[in-house]
Amino acid sequence: MKRIKQIDWWVQVGMLTAIWIIFIFHPDLLLTGYTVLAGWQVSGMIYHEVKGCYTGKSMPRFYYHRTALILLIVSMFLLPSQPHFTSVLLIVVPVLSLFYTVICYKETYRYMIRPLDLI
Repeated sequence: MKRIKQIDWWVQVGMLTAIWIIFIFHPDLLLTGYTVLAGWQVSGMIYHEVKGCYTGKSMPRFYYHRTALILLIVSMFLLPSQPHFTSVLLIVVPVLSLFYTVICYKETYRYMIRPLDLI
């Protein structure tokens, strides 16, 4: 599990870095980059829900999953009727992706440390 989490975190950091570098030269590709990143993060969310890892009520991932689910449901109903909601998503999605990356970092490099690794 630790190896998968390390790969997940490094892929996310690489994607975020690539998105911002590409954004400098091609600003029109920002939405495409965040769509790819969101797809990667949703697959990670599904993996963690199926495995039941770090999804307890006191864990940050639990709150992130619920927030993302609510945002998904609300966007399905509001996007067709209220186009200004898209601009809200353009601000919220990058913030959520950074929050998810921080969650993955904490799970990988803080919560999974074995006691003998601390010596």
